[in-house]
Amino acid sequence: SHYYPKDWNVDTLNLDVHYNIPELDVWAFPKEDDTDLDNLIVVGLSLKEPGCEHGWCGLKESIQWNGPGPGYGKVLSGNGSVTELQHIPPEESFVGREKDENIPKTDEL
Repeated sequence: SHYYPKDWNVDTLNLDVHYNIPELDVWAFPKEDDTDLDNLIVVGLSLKEPGCEHGWCGLKESIQWNGPGPGYGKVLSGNGSVTELQHIPPEESFVGREKDENIPKTDEL
């Protein structure tokens, strides 16, 4: 079900939905002054910027890390600092638990 303001005329709901979407010629074609913008396309229900690495220009200035993490109980922040987590069980408490018959093995998932 949908929620709407108490004083909203429900009888006009279908008309509102229909007429709130602009005609195709209003928004579908680039304007001359849009040439400095990145190209954006619709793929299924998502958006993609094919001119950018990984299909999304918002990732241009993102920080990317590769390789193994800093270790159990540690968090690597975007600025490169490593923080030790507090109040977590020791890593040794998890060793051997995969042999427990009640825990499915990863190849059984």
